Amino acid sequence: MSQVQVYAYLGPIRQICRGCPTTTLNEAYIAAVRRFCHESKWFQSTLIGATILDEPTYNLGSDPYSEIIGVRAIALADTATSTVDLIEQSSALWNPNDTHDTPEFFEYTPEAQFSVHPKPDAVYSLTIALTLQPKIGSNSLDDSLINKWDLAFRSGALGYLMRIPGMAWTDKNEANQQETRFVDWINKGASAAEKRYDIGMTPW
Repeated sequence: MSQVQVYAYLGPIRQICRGCPTTTLNEAYIAAVRRFCHESKWFQSTLIGATILDEPTYNLGSDPYSEIIGVRAIALADTATSTVDLIEQSSALWNPNDTHDTPEFFEYTPEAQFSVHPKPDAVYSLTIALTLQPKIGSNSLDDSLINKWDLAFRSGALGYLMRIPGMAWTDKNEANQQETRFVDWINKGASAAEKRYDIGMTPW
């Protein structure tokens, strides 16, 4: 993933919120991106891994720029030619007395872990579709987010900034309009993410 600096995209917001400190502009923009990612689930990545014999729980690791907020799907290769999708299910429904076998179910466990059931009876290849969001305090973003959704993030940032009381740019009516636009963008992102998933574009 290629990273771009948030600072380069703050100009249009700075023109409206004149005098707003750059750190505040940056925080508002990143907060909008995080909310967009959390609610739309649009920002995704693929991780390749494998099970370990008799091990049900796995750590997904970390990234310097993004944090994992969920697992969209897991595909398991049980032979050289056969791949199956694991079913997401609460571990409360899993029978602890099940014998070791090919895993059929998975559960995502914050922070950045998942478990499979039954416990693997062998090593199986895994392809994991992750949903992500940028970390708090980020100064850079994945370029796919900026290129596709910059207008959405502007609306989200302005919706917040224009509600700060006592500032020269404070405008609650405009803030409400920006929030409405932002929610529309989030809904578009969610629809795009769902369509991509439904038509098999999750990158297995």
